[in-house]
Amino acid sequence: MNQQAAPFTSSSFPADPKLECDIVMKGGITSGVIYPLAVCELAKVYRLRSVGGASAGAIAAAAAAAAEVGRAAAAERATPSATAEARPTTAAAGGGSATTSAPGAAANAAVQTSPGTAGFLGLARFPDDLTKRQPGGKSLLFHLFRPQPEARRAFAVLTAGLDGASSLPKPATRSAVLGLAAKLLAGAAVRFPLRALVGVLPGVLLLAAGVLFLVQASGPLIAITACLTLIIGLIVILLGLVVAILTGVLTDLGRLSEVGFGISSGMGQSESDLALTPWLHGKVQELAGRSSAGPPLTFGDLAKHQIDFKVMTTNLSRKQPMSMPWGHGIYFFDPDEFRKLFPGEVVNVMAEHPPPLPTGPAGARDEEVLRLHAGRLRPFPRPDDLPIMVATRMSLSFPLLISAVPLYSVDYTLGPNRDYKARVRQWRHENPRGTPEEHAKAVGPPSFDRNWFSDGGLTANLPVHFFDNPLPTRPTFAIDLAPFGDERPRDADERKNSYLPVVNQGGLHRRTAHWEDKKPLGRMVSFGMSLVTTARTWVDEAQLAMPGYRDRIVTVYQDADEGGFNLSMADEVVKRLSDRGRFAADRLVRRFAGDAPGDVPAEGWDNQRWIRFRSAAAGLNDWFEAFLRGYATTPPGATSYESLLSATDRQPSYKLEGKRRAAAQQQTEGLTRLIAAWSAPPVDAFTDDAPRPPPLLRLVAGDPRSDDDT
Repeated sequence: MNQQAAPFTSSSFPADPKLECDIVMKGGITSGVIYPLAVCELAKVYRLRSVGGASAGAIAAAAAAAAEVGRAAAAERATPSATAEARPTTAAAGGGSATTSAPGAAANAAVQTSPGTAGFLGLARFPDDLTKRQPGGKSLLFHLFRPQPEARRAFAVLTAGLDGASSLPKPATRSAVLGLAAKLLAGAAVRFPLRALVGVLPGVLLLAAGVLFLVQASGPLIAITACLTLIIGLIVILLGLVVAILTGVLTDLGRLSEVGFGISSGMGQSESDLALTPWLHGKVQELAGRSSAGPPLTFGDLAKHQIDFKVMTTNLSRKQPMSMPWGHGIYFFDPDEFRKLFPGEVVNVMAEHPPPLPTGPAGARDEEVLRLHAGRLRPFPRPDDLPIMVATRMSLSFPLLISAVPLYSVDYTLGPNRDYKARVRQWRHENPRGTPEEHAKAVGPPSFDRNWFSDGGLTANLPVHFFDNPLPTRPTFAIDLAPFGDERPRDADERKNSYLPVVNQGGLHRRTAHWEDKKPLGRMVSFGMSLVTTARTWVDEAQLAMPGYRDRIVTVYQDADEGGFNLSMADEVVKRLSDRGRFAADRLVRRFAGDAPGDVPAEGWDNQRWIRFRSAAAGLNDWFEAFLRGYATTPPGATSYESLLSATDRQPSYKLEGKRRAAAQQQTEGLTRLIAAWSAPPVDAFTDDAPRPPPLLRLVAGDPRSDDDT
């Protein structure tokens, strides 16, 4: 039997938990209903220091971060003596990256909301909120994905098909499938009446001819011809109807390129319309204890509460995965375009808080000129002043369903832009007393390219690497999503519908997709889907099997009618998923916090820390060997590293001068001696019986401060 967990109350969440954790959540459109109660279960024991995710996981991460702000704000109000000086302004993120506090939007202007809507108690209400019936009988969840006018018919056809497919019996009978197909065709024909009429007209004419032949039949040959004509007419009607609807849907989908490549923009046609982005913005404000009309919650506000928030997005124009927030200033936004995607107060804050100009006079002037050339475009704010709703929305732009977000940048590799910076510098040197306006007028503007940002899950649907550190100071949990299968059938008890490894070998093997038992067409479809999925998720899947990672990732299993594209999930399905998420989080708490959280070392946490030490040391061992081998080897026609570090030989680029060069030489010599000592017998001190698979330490590109130097 399925056991029921006790409902959350205001006493469920301590004001100052002894333990801290990070959490990363996977994307999955409506699968996000799994996360609210899971986060609340963790918040009973842990303070959330770092939260992140992709796509729907970004929604849950934003809500979790806001709820933690709500908890901290409530604690500060309860103890007036707790001032900003009582808390440090920096915090080690997730396993070690520093988050610097900065003002952001004025927290003092925030207005406390009802105690039942702020903090984690408000987050616990999310599943009930999403299942509330709206006019017309659909749930709030369905209405949040409000289609744009250009896509209303295509959205209606799509959702009707999804709803119908989820209502089919398991396994589906042929009569049920045919009945659903007839219902969907009839409903779609109503959406495209003119096309449907044109599509069926040839078949209707054939039917009329067949009836005429049959009425006037004077012999068996004429009767057979009439019957064949009737059959062909019915087939032509069916085919004509299908083609008419298909062309109608494709035509409407083609118009999406004019409105951001998405059926839903996330906004309604007016500010009063119920839609995803304003609804979510209001909920985030409520969870943080703020008025929905007050200053939007920013990354700077989170930093003041020692909360690190990260989400994934994908720059489709540059084919580049990117984590937000970023610190560089290469992007601009169009306020008019953003007002179609975000509430007005969010756009206003962005427009009113451009990044500060560079401190040097030359750099400041060059940036002023660029901003003047940008015209209506405004520079994208730095993290301290960026509302977290912007990053969240840029992460959840699920292709075709939710429109992409446009930003603008200058590609300095393009012809007219290549010498732009040189022209700006030259005019500045030749006219030291010229005004920025004169400068901008004298130098031709560069061309700004539109960059489309879409779903972060396209490139990292479970960014488990967020907040990572070789030796973590607190656990970074992750919640994975996977389908039920033969090896993991669904259980009536929701406590058993998730999985967390409890032995070191657990979770080592990757999930295997099976399609051999399907029909030929089904096998081809599954093969094609596996091609796409593998290209998209191979990095995530490799991380899931790593020691020190797999033991802190809990997997929640789902049926085909749970989560995914199911915008009309029944109330009991949403509750089932929510409870499943809560029970999955309970596995993490019991494993990593134990029965006496913060007082007695927990077996799972100590084991995870030790695994990370063994794994990191084994990786360093191989990396050290490769470094020393490369440093000591001088290929033909090359200069030795020792000579390049010396005070006599010329360094080709990125030069080290004076004290820095001497320090680099001294520290490199010390490193080579350390590596030699590290390699002393027994040489396998760290690699013998090390966790498997072994880690591979390598240099990878991080988030650039600027990529303009290309």
